[in-house]
Amino acid sequence: MADHGHAENVTFRQCAHLATPDHVTADFCLIPMGTPTASVSQHIANIQKFLATSGIKYSMHSAGTTLEGSWDEVTKVIGQAHTLLHNQGVVRIQSDIRIGSRTDKVQSIEDKVSVVEKILQDDTAKPATEE
Repeated sequence: MADHGHAENVTFRQCAHLATPDHVTADFCLIPMGTPTASVSQHIANIQKFLATSGIKYSMHSAGTTLEGSWDEVTKVIGQAHTLLHNQGVVRIQSDIRIGSRTDKVQSIEDKVSVVEKILQDDTAKPATEE
């Protein structure tokens, strides 16, 4: 049995057979650079239209979009979003990407939010106390 408390030196060859996670949530924000105006809302709207046809679960928020699917699906869609904007004349794009995976359970975008909302709801039923 491997000792997971210590990092082992491994080579790519030893890990090449590893699969990518089946379920992840990925939060990404595309940042078109060098556009004629400071507004990028039309570019973001184009990305959202693309996501609607992609078949992947997604949720837009004020600072980006959260995707839910396999590692391969979400990274492919993010790459396709880059290509979409490049094809529309955006020469340079930077992206902030955060991807999370779990092995103990599958947790949806809604699950993550509802857990916190339940805590907040339970807290409002209790009187405030000083610590």
